Parts: sequence; structure tokens; C-alpha cells
Amino acid sequence: MSGNIQKPKPLKVFGRSHYACTRCKVSKIKCSGERPACANCKSINKGDACVYPTKDRKIVIMESDLNKLHDRVEYLESIIASSNPSHTTEPERAPLNTTTVGTSASHSYPSMSTIGSTKKIPVSGNVINGIELVNFYAPEFDDYDLQYNLLLACQNKLPERTYALNLVNKVYFTYNQEFYLLAIQEFLDLTNDIYALFDGLQQEQQQQTSGQPQTHQNSEPPLRSITQISLCYFFILIAFGEQLLNVKTDENKYPGMEYYLLAEHLFRLTRSDLDITFMQSSLLLGLYSVNLARYNIAYNYLGIAARSAVAQGYHRQRDIPGNKSPEEYRELRIFAERSKRLWWTIFVIDSLWAAKTENFQYTDTDVDLPTENTFDLGDSFDGTILETNVHLTKYVTKFVRLIYGPNIRTFSVNYINTNQFNQKLLLKNILTSSSDLIKNFEFPLLSKFRGIDYVNDGSRMLANLLLRYHQLNILLTKPLLSLATDPSSSELLENYHDIEATIAKGMFVSCSTIDIVARLYTCQKIFVLGYWDSHHLFSSLMMLIIAGLRGKVYPQVNKAIALLKYLAGMGNINANTYVKKLNDISYELQCSGIAFKLDLSVTVDTIDFDKNDYYKNPPSTKPQSNYLFEARTAVPYLPEAYADTIEGINTFLSSSHGISINDKSRDFYMSIINHIQGWEN
Repeated sequence: MSGNIQKPKPLKVFGRSHYACTRCKVSKIKCSGERPACANCKSINKGDACVYPTKDRKIVIMESDLNKLHDRVEYLESIIASSNPSHTTEPERAPLNTTTVGTSASHSYPSMSTIGSTKKIPVSGNVINGIELVNFYAPEFDDYDLQYNLLLACQNKLPERTYALNLVNKVYFTYNQEFYLLAIQEFLDLTNDIYALFDGLQQEQQQQTSGQPQTHQNSEPPLRSITQISLCYFFILIAFGEQLLNVKTDENKYPGMEYYLLAEHLFRLTRSDLDITFMQSSLLLGLYSVNLARYNIAYNYLGIAARSAVAQGYHRQRDIPGNKSPEEYRELRIFAERSKRLWWTIFVIDSLWAAKTENFQYTDTDVDLPTENTFDLGDSFDGTILETNVHLTKYVTKFVRLIYGPNIRTFSVNYINTNQFNQKLLLKNILTSSSDLIKNFEFPLLSKFRGIDYVNDGSRMLANLLLRYHQLNILLTKPLLSLATDPSSSELLENYHDIEATIAKGMFVSCSTIDIVARLYTCQKIFVLGYWDSHHLFSSLMMLIIAGLRGKVYPQVNKAIALLKYLAGMGNINANTYVKKLNDISYELQCSGIAFKLDLSVTVDTIDFDKNDYYKNPPSTKPQSNYLFEARTAVPYLPEAYADTIEGINTFLSSSHGISINDKSRDFYMSIINHIQGWEN
């Protein structure tokens, strides 16, 4: 049987003698069938793109030729069996090359050992170490080797178990009472299964390397399905946990980046089962992307989470049928509670990030609020803060749309579109929104947190709520700074006192925002690499800089500059951008000849941060009059210690203070206001 056997010629071939290449088939033109490239492809210099589809044709051969082929196969199998007696003749896949996922940056964190790399993955069917690999063999993927390479990359990037659990605990204790991003017990079960999967994989690889016979555990039932989404969820959680470590890294390194990039590869939009893990993974990918200053990517991920939740009907109330057994009823209540928490988490995060675009409205939902009709999942989750964030967010989406949205158009074709009408409508919307916010949110909702320390309770969830509320006030106030100074709009300022008080309140919350972030810094609760802490600082600082142009200088200006420089020095990408913008503003101020200057030399070491506990026993404050815009009493949770920051702010618009209001100074003032405001729109 030695020697070469010629390929038998078929007696008859069914079908065409040759098939058209893919380009000719798509173009519906006759293909010459030449190899390696047809005449049509060569004529347009596309010979390298000429590909012929592989199709199995039906042929007729002699029985003797078929018997010869069988004899040849048996002979070759006997040779293989005699040369490798200790190995089975089970066919294996071709070796796979190791796929590197991530960046060239590596970390030097302690206890971060990884499992060694391998050259191929020995598997038996669709089960490894008793764990079923469902999504690695999904029908929409023809290239299974890609899925094996992703599994191999996960093995190579897998951190030590204790280190991974510490990172996840960091995420859990930071956000567990504010958002529903993690069900800790389910994640612990998932972690055990993931490490069992890769422990078994490593054991099989070691057995293959040492020449020992492989022991399979196919007879045991799978522990659970390990999908690409569950692996994505695992890696993005530990990536986000590394960000929360607040460690300073080298210029070319970033905490959690290798895990984040791997999670991006594992996240699949073609997944048809849009479950809770899928949406939580999308949220975490978006939150991590925000901290990388990848704003468009964050829009995409958060939008995926929001649309997926709506597609599954999480925003609507669902009735549980009465014919269910007690166990089925309990499972449905658990799912309803989880989906409710997740929906309001998505609603808050997506609305805060995409507030200036079209998003979901509070009135589009009828699902229970976080504290309504609750079901105890045994995780000590308190929905009070989440529900307060929901109420704040519904005003964010409403007010920002009124003030920053294109509100000039109606369904009628005869709408009014003049500058005077638009400015008057804008002014009306700002003052009405400020009044609604005080009456419907500040006093009924924020007043219940009076006397609660927002730092020493072990979490910063209340501080985050206050910062978001202050940011909304800043967004309401910003357009007034240019509108009130524009000489063309002077005849529109009918209620001048309300405008003064609204601007005063904007400066008031800007100062308190900087003080809150400063206290988070002194208590070591600031998110060093986070987007929102740096953004809140920068937004508040811009308001105070505009006040400084008119002669009102606040001590919080230097605090904010020092904190932004500190965050930038620690590797905060967004803070780095803001510091560059501060340099631009400082240069413009120097060229303008205005007395107000920015001291960019200040650092956190030269600033005397006030460490007094302002919030421990704040004085009781009540409205002193029926005037709702009174800045001293409009924010009931703030202590009297902040009152001195607004002394004299009622003269902010007066021409007798600050720079004189002539045409030249007004033009510069308006240009720098528009310049600053344009950075956040």
C-alpha cells in the first residue's frame, strides 16, 4: 500500500463544471472560472480579491476506487497508532496561535499572577471540565477558531482569584446602594465556575504536555453555561475595580485597560438573549469608557443598555399570573425586582450622560419605582437613593430639553422664529424650571437628608446625589450669564430680581460643589480617575471664573485648580484636558489686560483644605419669605457656613462692579463666556 495513489476521476459530475467567483456572482456577470483569478477580476486589477466559494458537488465513482480509499485510510491509521501507543486516535483540531488581546502595557500590581499561555486548547465536545461552553459555538459564527482564541485570551489574562474578588468588592461597596450593577452572590457563583473552567483547562494542557492520558469529565452534568457575555461581565467588573483603586500609573499604562479591551472583544451585539447580565455589561463598558474620555463610545454602550431594557419591557409594569406555584411566583418576583432596579439604574445613568439629546422620559414608564412594591433579595439594597436620583433625573431631562433643546418648532408651520422671541422663551423656561426644581425637588426630597453626613457613612452615594443636583443648577444658570449681559436682550429682563437670584444660586452651588469634592479628597473618597469628579470641578470653576471677570473672586477657585491639577497628575484623562483649557483661559486673560488672573501654580500641598465637618449638625433652615429664589434658603440641606460665599453676588450684574461695561469690555466678556460655555455643549 506504499506509494502515492492517484486521485480517481469521477464517472459523472452533477452540477456545473465550475462556479463563479464571489465578485462575478454579486455583479451577476459571466465568470471565466480561471485560477487563481478570473479574467474579469484581472481586468480591473482585483486579482487578489478573486475568491471561489467552496461547494461540495455530487459525483459518481467506481466501487473499486472507493475501496482503495478505505484501504488507504486504514493503513495510515495503523501507522499512527503504532507510533503513538500512549495516545488515543481521537482526531484533534489544528493547533491555534495565541491571540494577544489588550495593549502592550502591563501592570506590576501585587498578587496579579496569570495562568501560563498555551498553544492549543484540548476540548472534548462542547464541555470542558464539566462546564458547557454555549456561546463559543454559536451558529452565527462560522469561524470557531476565533472563539477558541478568545477563550485562550481569557485564560492568559485571568488574574489571581483573590485579586479579582478584591476588585469586585471595590465596585460592590462603592455602588451597591446607588445603582444595581452587581448581584454579589450570583457573581461569586459565576467566579467559581470560571476558575473551575480554566483550572480544568490548565490541567488538561499539563496532561497533554507530559504525555499522560487525558481524563474527561463528560459524564458529569455541566455546572452552568459559561458564555461570552458572562466572561465579558467578569472582565469589565475587574477592569472597573482597577480604576477604583485610585493608583497612579505610568504614562503608557492605565488601570484595567487590558481587561477592558478583552471585555470589548467578548461583548457581542448579535446576542439574541438580552438578559440582565448583557445590560449590566453594557453599562459597565460605558462607565469605563467615560473615564477614558471616549465619549462617543460611552454614548453607544449606554444607548445599547437603554434600548435593550426597553426591548425587554423592563420599563413597563408586568402582572404576575395568579395560577403560578409558590416557587414560580417567587422566581417571578425576584426577576421583577432585579429588572426594576436595573431599569431605573439605566434610566439615571443614560439620562445624565445623554441629557442634551433625545432620551427616554419618565412619563414613558409605568414600572414600580425602586421603593415601591419591593421584594427582598437578601442583598440589603435600599432603593431610597436610587429613587431620589430617578426624580432628579426626570427634571434633568425635562429642564435641559427646555433650555438647550430646539424648542422653536411646533407641529404648526406658522411658528415664530426670531431672536427676540427665542430669548424671551429661553428666559421664561429658565426661571420656570428653577421655581419647579425648588418646589418639587429641593424641599420635598432633599430636605429629608438634612443632618446626614454624606461622607462618614462609608459611602459617597449622597455626595454623588448632591453633586448631580448642583450640576443641574449650573446648567440652568449658564445661559443667563450671557443673556443678562447682552445689550440686545435688556428689554426682555422684566423680572430682574429673579434673574439676579438665579445667578446667585448658580454661584452658590458652584462653591459648594468644589467644597464637596475637596472634602471627598481629604477623606480619601475622591475617584481619582473618574470623569464626573473632574467634570463637576471644571463646570463649577468655569462659573466662578465668569464671576471673577466681574470682580467677585471666590476662594474656591484655587481649590478647584489645585484639585484638577492633582487629578491630572494621577493620570485622569479628562482632568488633563481641563487643565489644558485652563491654560488657554489664563493666556486669554493675560492678553486682555483684565485685573483678574488665574494662579495655575497652586497645588493640593499649598491649599489649606477645610476639614471641618460642615454636614454633621447643619442648622435648621426655613424659607424666610415667600420668594422662592432666595439663595440662602433655597437649598435646605446646605449649612450656614456656605452663606458667606454669596455675599455681594446680588451686585453681579451691576455695572458699578468689576470691569466697566463698555462695548470693548462687553465684547470680550461675551466672547469668553461663549468660549467657556461651548466646551460643555
